[in-house]
Amino acid sequence: MRPASKPASMAVTSVAADSVSNLYVADSTNHIIRKITPTGVVTTFAGMAGVLGSSDGLGGAARFVYPAGCRCRPRQQRVRGCGNDSTLRKITPAGVVTTVAGHALQEGSIDGGAATARFNIPNNVSLDSAGNLFIADTNNSTIRVLSSAGIVTTLAGQSTQRGSTDGTGSAALFSFPIGVAVDAAGAVFVTDSLNNTIRKITPAGVVTTFAGVAVSGQRRRDRQQRAFQQSPRDYGGHSGESFRRRLWQCDDP
Repeated sequence: MRPASKPASMAVTSVAADSVSNLYVADSTNHIIRKITPTGVVTTFAGMAGVLGSSDGLGGAARFVYPAGCRCRPRQQRVRGCGNDSTLRKITPAGVVTTVAGHALQEGSIDGGAATARFNIPNNVSLDSAGNLFIADTNNSTIRVLSSAGIVTTLAGQSTQRGSTDGTGSAALFSFPIGVAVDAAGAVFVTDSLNNTIRKITPAGVVTTFAGVAVSGQRRRDRQQRAFQQSPRDYGGHSGESFRRRLWQCDDP
């Protein structure tokens, strides 16, 4: 254990607090999930520093690849999604890591049961009051939902087309969404990164532009081209991890 005043080197991409004020930290470049107690004691909660992989397991036996994104809710389990191997994972309060949706290193955009579904570098997650997990599926430019029953559907956007069009469901278009949050009324707010806008999705799937002005089509295409040409460590300006991120969702212990 190590006091927070003299922490080990960390590249923090996200932090979440549980109901008793423990912090859970996605330590991206170390490929681990850290825990910081209210007294400032830092421990490695899951994964092994410097070792990449997609293995499930207990604590240090589990493996991650550039974890990022944290949320908390009181249901005794922690869930996070992984960008680089395109899965969603769960971490229990005891530190047991399991894969709950998708298949490691098999990118795609398939809806269905948790084992059948495929993602392509999901980059953030958020839960509604019913326990449904909303996912910013960045490389697919779609917003996905993992229901509390374990079924994955596409709420809005198209995996084969990017843009800034408002509309309902698949008629709406996004361009590399990287953030998602759900309010108390069930509305979903999306950080639409290459459009420089915040989008809003109603529970019925109607997408509107909530804030900002979308960049022009040519500027967006230029940005997309640069994004594909750059290495994962160069994209997005977030310590370069935008295309190598794991995202996780944690429930209060």
